[in-house]
Amino acid sequence: METSRPLSGKWLDLFKNPGKLSQQALKETVEIFNSAIKDYDINGVVLPIARFEKTRWENVTAEQANFGDLTIKDSAIINTSFFESKFGKVIFENVIFEDVSFVAATFGDAKFINCTISATEIRNLDPSKIEFVNTEAAGMPLFQSSIELIIKNSNISDSNFVGLKQGSSILIENSFLNDVDIDMSYLTTFTVTDSKIKKTKVQDTHIGKVIIANSTLGISFARSVIDEVHVSETQNEFLGFVDASINSASISFCKGRGDVNLSGLKFNSLNVRNCNDLVLSVWQASGKEIAVTNCTLNEAIFYKIVVGRLLIDNVEFNGETDFDNAQAKQSEVRNIKKGPSATITAEGSNIRLY
Repeated sequence: METSRPLSGKWLDLFKNPGKLSQQALKETVEIFNSAIKDYDINGVVLPIARFEKTRWENVTAEQANFGDLTIKDSAIINTSFFESKFGKVIFENVIFEDVSFVAATFGDAKFINCTISATEIRNLDPSKIEFVNTEAAGMPLFQSSIELIIKNSNISDSNFVGLKQGSSILIENSFLNDVDIDMSYLTTFTVTDSKIKKTKVQDTHIGKVIIANSTLGISFARSVIDEVHVSETQNEFLGFVDASINSASISFCKGRGDVNLSGLKFNSLNVRNCNDLVLSVWQASGKEIAVTNCTLNEAIFYKIVVGRLLIDNVEFNGETDFDNAQAKQSEVRNIKKGPSATITAEGSNIRLY
């Protein structure tokens, strides 16, 4: 992004001396337009209110700085460090970020609107709130942070969110995530609506509540510990809870020939209902209660399940259907349909399918 001129006059002198710049910022709002901010060291600067528009930041160090109410619009920030800086209310709008460090920073309430982010580290954050809106980000480390993260109408790819800390949460709306790793995190909530999620992992993670609706999924929650799961109206390329532990899970109105893999799942309550063309695997899962109702299953693997109560009602089986060695203390099976391609086996099982 080209700018018209370098800093000049009063601001040129002040940016050469961050102490004087901080003193002046206590007296007046810092407002800089149409300028290049290049090769400055403003470490420790304090800017209570500042606005930058049509600027180009390059080779700037603004570490351990304090920005109160900050707006940067229609700008580019290149090879710049905000290490351990504190931000209050921040708006980045129409900003290009390249090789920028926000490592160990703190954001009170930050919005990235219509931004492009590459080779930029936003990680090891102290408790922060960040919202991405209409933003493209690739190769963005956000790991080991305590964060309330909101992603709306954005594309995030090839990014590392591993190890988010207790109290963190993620909300994704009308967005595309591709190859994002959120493993080994602690999340109060993980919410996805009207989005496409591909090659994404939320494994070995502790989560209070997972809510996913009206989305296309390619996501794994393997070995995670989750209190509640609610998945509805999704197209599943892959949805996996392999070897996870879930208190209560509901999967409803899903469709697609992808795999819903619950193998090895430990649960109290599992409810699968009103799903079409589903490939469902609960191989060696165990828990108190499973209910599968009003579904068409292209493949169903219940091999070696161990449950207290099993309800199967109004289900059509197509393709491989394996209940071998499945055990239920109580089972109720009714209104079963066997499709023309179904092969059903139940050797060593105490569940009567017919």
